[in-house]
Amino acid sequence: MNNGYGVGAEIAKGLRGCCSFFLVPVIAICSGIAIGQNAGVALGILGGIGAGFASVFIISITIGKLTKELTYVDCLIPLIVSIISGVVFLPVSLFTASLFSTATCIIAGALTSLTLFIYKTRVLNPIFLVFPFLVFIYEILPIELPTDLDNILALSGNTINQFAVFAFSKKRIEGVTPSNQPKIPE
Repeated sequence: MNNGYGVGAEIAKGLRGCCSFFLVPVIAICSGIAIGQNAGVALGILGGIGAGFASVFIISITIGKLTKELTYVDCLIPLIVSIISGVVFLPVSLFTASLFSTATCIIAGALTSLTLFIYKTRVLNPIFLVFPFLVFIYEILPIELPTDLDNILALSGNTINQFAVFAFSKKRIEGVTPSNQPKIPE
């Protein structure tokens, strides 16, 4: 069902919303500290919580109104977030003696970005985005099982999904020119 939006508008809204999720705690903490210095601790805490809720409301309305399609910048968001997450949580992975976690975090972001770029060409069904996103979300979190088995399984499953994406998109691209490019229903 096409409601006037370009390809992947809902995906772009989700990506932008996830990125703004990292911004909300920063806004809440900074405003809480600023209010707390002038009005006291209790009002600082309440002001920080209020600023957090207000920023969520403003950001979600802005994203909803301004997002019309999936852009190339949106496609790069998983890679950027995975690099930031990998660097931020590197001390945690070093403390737990797990060097594989940072690498799989960044690789999962790169594979998700690659899948989004292929999806943007309109030759890929959105169902192929589910597994890369699940692996990406799992890998950017600082939690893992005691062994690297979970990272290996997630990364290998994501890689197999990527091969399926390439096979599917190559089959669909053959014989397709810009004038007869198929449209995937949203």
